[in-house]
Amino acid sequence: MTCVTGEANLCEPPLNDSELAKIWNSACRFASEVAADPGYLPPEVYEALAGLRPDDFSDVGQADTLAGEYANKIRYSLATKWLVYDHGVWDKNDLSVQGVVQELTSRQLEEADRLIATSRETMTATGADIFMAAASSKARGIAKLTRVQAAAFRARDYQIPRQPQGRDCSAPGLPGYGARRGELRVNRGPSARRTR
Repeated sequence: MTCVTGEANLCEPPLNDSELAKIWNSACRFASEVAADPGYLPPEVYEALAGLRPDDFSDVGQADTLAGEYANKIRYSLATKWLVYDHGVWDKNDLSVQGVVQELTSRQLEEADRLIATSRETMTATGADIFMAAASSKARGIAKLTRVQAAAFRARDYQIPRQPQGRDCSAPGLPGYGARRGELRVNRGPSARRTR
């Protein structure tokens, strides 16, 4: 509450201690109500929603993420094709634009690795992994979880991407989903696939 006290001194007139305590207690009660809501997302899940994960795992979803992150860095027009903003000027340089796209993909993979590791640790720390492994179905496992375990499971479950129905998510260089192993991978394209 110390940081709140410092901000309260900026008010005209400054808030007295009893008024400040009322506001603080009200905020704490509200926070408890929000956290108890079944639709509440823990901060790490909310951060993932606001992160670099595309809305869907398609070229369009990836393009939306690229545009959102680098709108002030790269541009495309029919007249000039790709431009990259570098040292105060817009430069027509396809390789630099490709570097920006690769930077986004690298950042996405780092974020995904970090979120997956955090959610696995939380699942293990809360024991949710054991409940879910022993359950005969996902629904029965979730029904047996405590509120904390359920939040950990929702965070982990959110991290595993689902390939959208009817969309081609196998474009080379885009993050994809390894359905057999349940992990993120970068598609290398048809030339990189092993032929027999």
